[in-house]
Amino acid sequence: MTLPAWLPLIEGLANAVWIVDPASLRVVAVNQAATDLLGVPAATLVGKAALDLAATPEDVFFWEEVARGQSDRIRSETLLVRADGSTVHVERTVSRITLADGESIFVVDLRDQSAERRTEADLERLLAELRATLESTADGILVTDMHGAIRNYNRRFAELWNLPHDLVIRRDDAAIQKWMAQGVLDPATYADRLAAIAAEPLMETSDVLSLRSGSTLERVTLPQYARGRPIGRVFSFRDITNLKQAERSLREANENLEARVVERTAELVIAKNQAEAASIAKSAFLANMSHEIRTPMNAIIGMTSLLRRSGVTPKQEERLDKIGAASEHLLDIINAILDISKIEAGKFELEQTAVDVGAITSNVASMLFERAQAKKLKLIVETQQLSDHLLGDPTRLQQALLNYATNAIKFTERGTVVLRTRVQDEFADGVLVRFEVQDTGIGIDAQAVARLFATFEQADNSTTRKYGGTGLGLAITRRLAELMGGSAGVDSEPGAGSTFWFTAHLAKGRPEAAAAPVARDEGSGGVPLAEADRRRILLVEDDPMNREIAVVVLEDAGLIVDAAADGDIAVEMAAGHPYALILMDIQMPVMGGIEATKRIRASANGATVPIVAVTANAFSEDKARCFAAGMNDFISKPFNPDKLFAIIRKWLPDGDA
Repeated sequence: MTLPAWLPLIEGLANAVWIVDPASLRVVAVNQAATDLLGVPAATLVGKAALDLAATPEDVFFWEEVARGQSDRIRSETLLVRADGSTVHVERTVSRITLADGESIFVVDLRDQSAERRTEADLERLLAELRATLESTADGILVTDMHGAIRNYNRRFAELWNLPHDLVIRRDDAAIQKWMAQGVLDPATYADRLAAIAAEPLMETSDVLSLRSGSTLERVTLPQYARGRPIGRVFSFRDITNLKQAERSLREANENLEARVVERTAELVIAKNQAEAASIAKSAFLANMSHEIRTPMNAIIGMTSLLRRSGVTPKQEERLDKIGAASEHLLDIINAILDISKIEAGKFELEQTAVDVGAITSNVASMLFERAQAKKLKLIVETQQLSDHLLGDPTRLQQALLNYATNAIKFTERGTVVLRTRVQDEFADGVLVRFEVQDTGIGIDAQAVARLFATFEQADNSTTRKYGGTGLGLAITRRLAELMGGSAGVDSEPGAGSTFWFTAHLAKGRPEAAAAPVARDEGSGGVPLAEADRRRILLVEDDPMNREIAVVVLEDAGLIVDAAADGDIAVEMAAGHPYALILMDIQMPVMGGIEATKRIRASANGATVPIVAVTANAFSEDKARCFAAGMNDFISKPFNPDKLFAIIRKWLPDGDA
């Protein structure tokens, strides 16, 4: 076969073109567009049977028809196989051309229809989605043209209007519109409204239709546009029967609303008063219990101290040590319960004084050194150097750290306990300090950690039996941390030890602020006052045993002590003698310490005398009442003699501060 000279011109065609030999039906030439379409080089295509390049079996019949030559031009659609195995949809036109030498060739023009097919598929999918959306909506949809003729509606529309089945099947526009007009309670208004809607093609409307069936429909109409021009209208119908019924019920309920509000308000006032009364009663009960428990505790601790001073045998000394230890343990429990009660009642107040984190950590370590040494544990302190000008509550920080450290020593049989402090974060106005206690103790199961910080909880009930404790220490530590702007937690594994931590926000203070000393319990022995501090003071205490103990301790310290059993006697004694200091109990019969202080302040000798409250009540409001009455300071029972003497030195005229 001799191809004409113009054959290279097929290279300029945009469509793919094959030249096929009529005798063998094999490809003898292709253009570049054909190689691009199928993704194979021309050398691979040339010589292949045209039938082998198709993906549809029906092509054999097509090429048989071409070979018969019944038509010089045949058009069909087919799928061709690409080099990667995919298929491409083409429109194929086969033309028979006779050459100058009398021979014929088939020119196969292939037009890629993939994009058109994708467009058609996308359109079909879009229409399917629109139909599905129309049918899935809870509203009834009716679409009309500009003349009001029905073009489409969904199944929900037929349900809302109770259209008979035959109307749905026939889609009889006139019958459907007549059915709707007859189904409303007010046909005249319905017709007028439809006429108004038809007269304004661009108008959007919303109204309510009451049907004879008892249903209430909300009707919304919107114009429908195509290429910026209105082509019809969409009616949306929503069943609001239940909503209208609810509105009617609400109106009926609101008729008596004012009376109900007044009644409910009265109930709330009563409930509020009862709650406030209960809170006051709880606070009063706790304050009373504090006094009733701390007063005998003060006597027990004080008498134990006096017995030691009087000279005892070694056996008696051992027994007194046990009494003292039991008393201190009971006092710790009482303090823990009162702390939790004050926190839960929202009456727990924090101080804002200078804090030395290093001193706090050292204090805790020194307080527990002997316990750790007794168990042959290594006690390590790792403290980051912090600013000297931080403000917070050093007493509560020490209490929280001591709770952790005491537990660590209690639950660690061998190894080490590490007290660690560092700055976790820093802000413009302060720092977030992290306190950690790491031990090599028994560890805690993950399931137990969640309840570990709850009140009266421990990791395991068996823990209480073996090690003792109330389960209040961790709860108090978490509450204290939260009150100080931080949080608390633990990282632990059974058998691998634990790291208990808490954080606290400490404010940045002025450079001249000095860190407040944190009280340490060094024992119950008194520290005698200097001879220059020998002054006459008045002790006001209603409990005979506590009065006896206090007199002995104070006289041993070199003070001259007068004692009064109640506030009435104290007022009379203060009026007759200018005392250097008055130690005033608060809760007493006949006349309490608050009233007695007010009367002493009103007397000639009592205007300037220092008055220190000595009370078993430990609530912040008790301190406030004392200061409001004119007292100068406050110490709670049972007190450590060192703390008492420190207060006395502070307030005695010309005494050591």
